[in-house]
Amino acid sequence: MSKSQIGLLKSIFNLQIRQLHASSSLFAWHNYKDYSSNKWLNYNKKVFPPQTPDEERRPAYVCHQRTNIKYSPKKMWYIACLVRGMTVDKAIEQLKFVPKKGAKDVLEVIEEAKALAVKDHNVEFGSNLWVAESFVGKGSN
Repeated sequence: MSKSQIGLLKSIFNLQIRQLHASSSLFAWHNYKDYSSNKWLNYNKKVFPPQTPDEERRPAYVCHQRTNIKYSPKKMWYIACLVRGMTVDKAIEQLKFVPKKGAKDVLEVIEEAKALAVKDHNVEFGSNLWVAESFVGKGSN
């Protein structure tokens, strides 16, 4: 194989790896600049133009986070993986039975995000929301 073919295979392999959403607990210790604390909350500030009646409804996208929780990221990772992909009501229901200390924080954050969506982002029913992404990073302290 030539160098260009090897480079093409590497880029295809890396692209496939990036599309997977199964992060490990070691993800918390990587220093990624893409996951800075300000980046995610800027999605809430974006204002879209009004839609015409014949246009397909734009789904709401609400980001919410809590930083510097006094809890181990390795332990919190299990809770983050538990709620990822669930509806908000189902995640709240499941977190009430998790005996870990971090589950209380995650439960509060999900309830805050639900209230934020209904109050500020004109989401009609908070029960229609689901947890699209849930991940853990290392705190600053």
